[in-house]
Amino acid sequence: MKYNNYVFDLYGTLIDIRTDEQQYSFWRKISYQLKKKGIDKTPAFLRLEYHEEIKKQLLNNNYEYGEADVIKAFAEMADGKLSDSELHEFAWLFRQKSTSLLKLYDGVTELLEMLKRGNGKIILLSNAQSSFTMPELRLLGIDKYFDHLFISSDYGVRKPDKDFWQIMIDETGIKPNESVMIGNDYEADLSTAERLGFDTIYIHQAISPKLNDILKRKINTCTEKIMDGDVKKLIEYLK
Repeated sequence: MKYNNYVFDLYGTLIDIRTDEQQYSFWRKISYQLKKKGIDKTPAFLRLEYHEEIKKQLLNNNYEYGEADVIKAFAEMADGKLSDSELHEFAWLFRQKSTSLLKLYDGVTELLEMLKRGNGKIILLSNAQSSFTMPELRLLGIDKYFDHLFISSDYGVRKPDKDFWQIMIDETGIKPNESVMIGNDYEADLSTAERLGFDTIYIHQAISPKLNDILKRKINTCTEKIMDGDVKKLIEYLK
């Protein structure tokens, strides 16, 4: 089925990823990296400072589903001693040290190539950190396919907040009834899309929320569902 606009979630939909920011060994690496910059803090203190800064940002956020910006947290951890470019370099290092798996699902490049050859807009609407996501899009070679990028940390709001969707609709000018949303998390990616009049495609992946009876019933309201995570089935459906 062809649409004028294709709105994608990213992680768990196009990119398979595993990260862990909780392990003490990870924070020991972060402590070591900051120490090289003249910032001497213990791993335990850095972990606490990071999470407290994220929490503070969310408490001061006016959206129902607010989003923090890790760059601001890193600036706090660095006591203002790093420049903006150094903070972004550190953010990418932080992401790399915490990531054990990062790859495209099979069929993603073929899917995006097919859609790019058509006349529809390809839009990313992702709950993510721009300082992590932009380098990953470039690294995996898929940044070139998107006509518009909406990353939650840039706007201070995240899915399923209707305001995030409205920002995307207003800035792109798309019409929901001519569009489809594709995601792997019904509540975050698809629930609001359905209410706004988008068609929806659910694709279940290993990192999708665990399915219970209530969630299964909700997923059954989607326009299409792919329960085995096979992105190539998206290619067939969207031809």
